[in-house]
Amino acid sequence: MRRFLKICSFVLALVVMVSTFAACKKDETENKDDPTTFTTAENNPDGAKVVDKDLKFGDFYYATYDDNTVTITNYAGDSETVKVPIEIDGKTVTTIGEGSFYQKEKTKVVEIPDSVTHLGQNAFYSSGISNIVLGNGITEIKKGTFNSCDNLKSVTIPGSVTSIGEEAFYQCRKLESVTLNNGLITISDYAFYGCFSLKSIHIPDTVTRIENQAFHSCQALENVIIGNSVTVIGTEAFTACAKLKSINIPKSVTLIKIDAFWVCPKLESAVFEETTGWREGDDEISPEILEDPATAAEYLKTYTQPWSRK
Repeated sequence: MRRFLKICSFVLALVVMVSTFAACKKDETENKDDPTTFTTAENNPDGAKVVDKDLKFGDFYYATYDDNTVTITNYAGDSETVKVPIEIDGKTVTTIGEGSFYQKEKTKVVEIPDSVTHLGQNAFYSSGISNIVLGNGITEIKKGTFNSCDNLKSVTIPGSVTSIGEEAFYQCRKLESVTLNNGLITISDYAFYGCFSLKSIHIPDTVTRIENQAFHSCQALENVIIGNSVTVIGTEAFTACAKLKSINIPKSVTLIKIDAFWVCPKLESAVFEETTGWREGDDEISPEILEDPATAAEYLKTYTQPWSRK
C-alpha cells in the first residue's frame, strides 16, 4: 500500500514538473517582498546610524552612516557593465542596499569590490545581469538577492560568505554553474529553487545544513557532491531533480527530512557511508537495505517519514 501511494504521488508530481514553467510567472507576481517599496535603512547592517541620504555620485544614489561608510541605495544608470566604487567622498562603500539594482535589465555585468561586506535583500531582483563578480569581503547573501535573474549563467561564491539566504538564486533559469567555497555553512530554503539549467553542485565540507527545497526543481542537475560536515538534508531539498542518477550520503548526515529525493526518477544509486542506526520515523531501517546502493535509492525515493540516525 505504501509503495502504491508513493507511485500515485510520483505520477502527480510529474504533472507538477511539467507545469513548473507556467507556475513560475505566478510565483514571481506573488512575491511578498516588493523591491519597489524599500527605503533607505536608518541603520546599516553593522548598526551605524544614517547621517545623510538621497546623495548622488555618478549613476549611484547613496546614503552615508556615522561609521564613515556608504550604502548604495539605487543604481540609476543603464550601462551594460557597472563597477561599484570602493569609496565615495572618502567614505568606504560597504553595502549594496535592498532592491538597488531591481529590474535593471540593461545591466549585464556588475563588479563588486572587496570593501563591500553586505548585499541587501532583493538587491539584484529580476535584473539583466549575466555575470556578477563578488568581492571577497561579502559575508552573507541575503534573501532574494539574485531572485529571478534569468540571464545569470555562472556565479562563484567567495569563501567569506557563510550563508546563502532564502530564495537567493530562486528561478535563475539559465544558471549553469555555481562554485561554492569553504567557509559556507548554510544553504537556506529555496536558495537554488528552479535553477533549471544547473548541472552540478559541489557542497563544501564547511556546510552543515542543506535546508528545505534548496535545490528543488533543478531539472538538469546530474552531479551532486555533499560535503562531509552536512548533518541535515531538508524537506524536498532535491525533489524534482529529474536527471540525478546517484548520491553519496556522508557519515555526518543524521537527518534526512521528508521527500528530500522525491521525484528523482533516474536516481539509481544511493551510497550511505554509515548504514547502521537509521530509522524511518519510529521504525528501524535494516542495514542490509542501505548496504545495497540500488535498494537504498529506491527506499530514498519512496519513504514517507523523516530518516534519522543517532
